Amino acid sequence: NRLASRLVAASHSGQLAPVAGPCAAATTLIASDFGIEGDDGTSAGARRAVLAGIEALPDELAPGREMLLGLAARLQMHTKHIGHGSHETSAAAGLLSRAGRVAICGAIGTDGARVARLLHALLRAYGRSLPTLVERSASSLRGDGALARLEDICEAAEGGMLVLHDVGALVDDPQAARAVGAALGALPPRTALALLGSPDETRALLDATPTLRAACPTALLLRELTAADVCGRITARAEAEVGAPLGAPAAEALLKRLQAEARPALLEEALLQAAAGSYARRVCLGGLEPGAPLEPRDFGA
Repeated sequence: NRLASRLVAASHSGQLAPVAGPCAAATTLIASDFGIEGDDGTSAGARRAVLAGIEALPDELAPGREMLLGLAARLQMHTKHIGHGSHETSAAAGLLSRAGRVAICGAIGTDGARVARLLHALLRAYGRSLPTLVERSASSLRGDGALARLEDICEAAEGGMLVLHDVGALVDDPQAARAVGAALGALPPRTALALLGSPDETRALLDATPTLRAACPTALLLRELTAADVCGRITARAEAEVGAPLGAPAAEALLKRLQAEARPALLEEALLQAAAGSYARRVCLGGLEPGAPLEPRDFGA
């Protein structure tokens, strides 16, 4: 379609000479015909920024970090071949297109959306035209009005990237799952797509909905968060959101509390909010200077 548009524009501007046959005016496919943008002088800086973001991913997102770094290495190999008339252009375009469709499976608390956003940024940095990033929850694609909402989502995401959260919400609604699978399967290849959900629910959904599996043929499995992972996340968030570091006794008490839980990630938000509330009360009552470390009692220990 893009090649045809260029030919029509060229004929209207008089850039094409008359030809004897209908195919004689065909020109070589170029990068932009595959949705690959040209180098505007800022791509090198954009790539460095994205790679820095990928390398900064925490250990619990290590599988995502490895996938993205591997993709970046392959894209870098193709970069020097992408250009007008290059025989490597279609191969690079195929890599860019395939890389933009992935199901990211992670337990509650894992930040698969962060991996999806970095994938979007990485593809853009290497020339893929993805002007928009649309994030929606699959839970909105059930019930009355779901088809209209699905149509709106697909229209907003077309040509960009759609990140669909909580796809497990479709598991027990086969009709909704089929509708979503048909709609996402109909998206043009230039539209990138990431499905986010728990491993078991995502696997069950893809097995029961072949159109969804076809739309997202690649799966990335993130490991479940450990007590140490959650403790580290709470520590970082406490310093950023509460304005107080965790003292060593508080960190030790928090880790022990989390190690006693089968799924520590489920407690992250509740523990952080409870600690912030306790800390704020003690500051307001004058018993603590703002910025002092959090203590074990702030976490109920």
